[in-house]
Amino acid sequence: MRKLTWTVGADQEGRRADSFLRRELGLSGTVIKRVRHLKNGLLLDGEEIYTSYPVRAGQVLEVLVGDLENGLTLPRPGPLDIFYEDEDVVVINK
Repeated sequence: MRKLTWTVGADQEGRRADSFLRRELGLSGTVIKRVRHLKNGLLLDGEEIYTSYPVRAGQVLEVLVGDLENGLTLPRPGPLDIFYEDEDVVVINK
């Protein structure tokens, strides 16, 4: 898993952590639900928080993203038709 870190700006102050994660980091609701159950999955200034917690300017928000070590999806052999790929996203024609 990889950790994303973001310093909250003045224009983002007062937002709930889940809203911040959706709007600023582009995380889906599914990812947010998953990280809130991980140990140290969602930290604000180094402390675990609930997704409903409001953030303040200057605070540092950290969130774990990526595949779980005991993930539910098993790989299958075969070619992939990849439309787009970067460090964070892969778009595959299934």
